[in-house]
Amino acid sequence: MPDFCNIEDNIYNKFCLDELSKMANINKYGFVKKFKTSTGMTPMNYILMKKIFSCKTFIEPNSELTELAYLYNFSDLAHFSKTFKRYIGISPKKFQANLIEIL
Repeated sequence: MPDFCNIEDNIYNKFCLDELSKMANINKYGFVKKFKTSTGMTPMNYILMKKIFSCKTFIEPNSELTELAYLYNFSDLAHFSKTFKRYIGISPKKFQANLIEIL
């Protein structure tokens, strides 16, 4: 089982609620409840947010968005784009286009 103690150090990995709850030595329902009480988000939403904010720093005018999506273990570009828009407010393609306009 991978060591997920630090999300940032494992940002490219897939996260599994069962594994996370085992590491915390609590059942998954209790883990989700405690995590949400502590952070205001479910563990998976928190991890997705961290992945998106990390990924955002690597988007450049010539970045391949599909490659970034797979690097961060999103199932496909559509899932990545929808999640990106939820946390950033615009699609990754629009974010990238804005970078091009700045240059």
